[in-house]
Amino acid sequence: MNRKLLLFASTFPRWENDTEIPRFVFELGLELRRYFEVYALAPHTPGAALSENLEGLRVIRFPYFPEHQQSLAYGTGMRASLKSNPWAYAQIPSFLFCQWMALRRTVRKYRIDVVNSHWMIPQGFIASLLPAHLPCKQVLTIHAAGLFALRRLPLGKAMAQRIVRRSDLIYSVSSYNRQVLEQLVQEPVACRILPMGIDTYYYEEQKDPAAVRAELDLPSGKMILYIGKLNEKKGVTYLLRAFHAIARERADGYLVIVGSGLLEQTLKRETRQLGLESRVTFAGQQGKDAVRKYLQAADLVVVPSIIDASGETEGLPVVLLEALASGKPVVATRVAGAPDVIVEGYNGFLAEPQNPEDLAHKIKKGLNADTEFIADQARESVQKYDWAMIGKDYRDGIFALFE
Repeated sequence: MNRKLLLFASTFPRWENDTEIPRFVFELGLELRRYFEVYALAPHTPGAALSENLEGLRVIRFPYFPEHQQSLAYGTGMRASLKSNPWAYAQIPSFLFCQWMALRRTVRKYRIDVVNSHWMIPQGFIASLLPAHLPCKQVLTIHAAGLFALRRLPLGKAMAQRIVRRSDLIYSVSSYNRQVLEQLVQEPVACRILPMGIDTYYYEEQKDPAAVRAELDLPSGKMILYIGKLNEKKGVTYLLRAFHAIARERADGYLVIVGSGLLEQTLKRETRQLGLESRVTFAGQQGKDAVRKYLQAADLVVVPSIIDASGETEGLPVVLLEALASGKPVVATRVAGAPDVIVEGYNGFLAEPQNPEDLAHKIKKGLNADTEFIADQARESVQKYDWAMIGKDYRDGIFALFE
């Protein structure tokens, strides 16, 4: 009989075909079904079922406030929810208590063997409070947001030390995250570096970019693509400034921005101020199939991440892997997990963060690069991040805990 594994997360699809919520924890669960009986525990949200089966995963959602007032989780993330809605702060104590009770109840009811907590807080810390009479193994997956949130808390160091001590196995989505964690706890941490994966086969299909652009009602010319949330740490404002320099030199270049977020109106206003309205398209939030089409249409993908004013950055943007799997050259900044994946001139280019001049220089190099060579190397380099490979690593690591 397969062991029972619980995915413990604050971000999880709310219903079937949910296109607004990141799917990486869910997709990890789909891969882990090969080796485990997989459950998922996540916050409830208005309109979602309290319990359901999603593609073979048993999903349990815990309510933490009167249903139509629940506003802490989902949307653009907990931090953004707290910034935009002060009422959400009142929900934190209830959220943490209900999450802890739901975790205890779920582990006991379903006799869970392994809890895989995503984000150090709240999930990693809540899991560290499980009593000893519930002897499940604890696997921690470190994403950037929870780690940087811990760093801002007065008791963050002590909390991080407890989480690390109680974890039987730790994964970090980037080497940068491990470095930050070791600085926080002030000791070495045994940690596997493994990002969230992608289905590389899904992105391998090649189509004529001109035909896809016609389908998407995009112009001909050199298409530069950004995909992701529109918030500070994504660095899109620096991409706009870099593109402003490129647009002065190239009449055939244009920029497509796919995504939404708190800075959307600010970025649109900056686009107008730079006189780029005719050269920049804001395509809004798009589903998985549409994202693949935009990748097929693009000449180059830019991931301009930065370290924001609070000292926070990303782990490893999944879109970087999706772009490589699509055979597209990638220009990323030297922050977070990008240097773990991008090899300069081989499968992409690395620019200095918050430096529009260097970003523009690397974008121009990418547009002038040997497209066929880059495409081949990009696809080859991303194979180790296919979900099948990620799942096997989790399998091997977890199985070893029971030997």
